[in-house]
Amino acid sequence: MTDSLTLDIRDLAPAQVAQLLETIRSMRTVAGPAERGPEDESWRDAPSTGWTLDLVLVLRENLRRRGNVVQLEAFNQAIRNGGEVSREEIFRIGGYDPKRQLKNWTKPLRTVTSELIERGSLPEYAEFPMEADYIEGSGYRQAHLFRVTPEIVKLVKEAMCDDCWKLVDTGTAGRKIAPHARLKPVGDIRHFSGSMVADEQDYRCAECGKEWMHETGNSGMGWVESSH
Repeated sequence: MTDSLTLDIRDLAPAQVAQLLETIRSMRTVAGPAERGPEDESWRDAPSTGWTLDLVLVLRENLRRRGNVVQLEAFNQAIRNGGEVSREEIFRIGGYDPKRQLKNWTKPLRTVTSELIERGSLPEYAEFPMEADYIEGSGYRQAHLFRVTPEIVKLVKEAMCDDCWKLVDTGTAGRKIAPHARLKPVGDIRHFSGSMVADEQDYRCAECGKEWMHETGNSGMGWVESSH
């Protein structure tokens, strides 16, 4: 099956051409992300501007608590991709209308970053965690992808194996997600009953060393990352 289409637009008015191009863009957005090439892993040489793994955890937790779940999942997906997430992937994650604009879409990440700087947890010269990359041209331009600063990609990629990444931000759905094969129990299971029904078990990954607490039961929080 071919992945290209040839159209004859010689007899179309400019307004019709513009409408046709908008329709094509909408179809691409609904169809989902294009196939990616191999990751270049340039993040491995990223210099530090002040971010730590704990601060990345704080950033993600703040996005979660404030309801910025689309930004959170897009941020995570960008890291899984090696540093970037496409406009099409964001629309798929958020279930956005194809005509929606992404103006100020990274504001929640900037807000949390500014708060970390204000309280002295992050230096003023630290890179912002995610920035938009715009289509070339002048005037109004769409952001065609968003990039996570390589420093953060490096921190997370070197701290977690792929199987642990699958547990990240799974929320309460994680109650039913079993530990992967390299997660080993640490200590004994803790049982809580009464008004709060939950079981807690600590784990440590034998491959990457990532530590987790798994909370099950009606009051459990699922897979909870331990501090670093």
